[in-house]
Amino acid sequence: MMLSGHLYKVLLTLKNYFPFKGELIFKYYNTDKVLSTKKIDNNLYMIEYESLKDSDNKIKIDVMINPSKEDTVINSTFVQEITIKE
Repeated sequence: MMLSGHLYKVLLTLKNYFPFKGELIFKYYNTDKVLSTKKIDNNLYMIEYESLKDSDNKIKIDVMINPSKEDTVINSTFVQEITIKE
């Protein structure tokens, strides 16, 4: 696989499928550190995760929902777990 003790950067493309006009804010799990994010299209995001260790096979991130005035969802945060495949 990869050499032990190294950190790696992973680019994730995430799409939100529920109708939503607000913004999603992505953070490292259980921290206030915001992940580098580029909004590609409405509800489609490219996220840069920089702290992946070679022993990790899953990434956990916090996703903050920041609704627009037109949305019916509330401002909240949930955890997203992503499995990394080689």
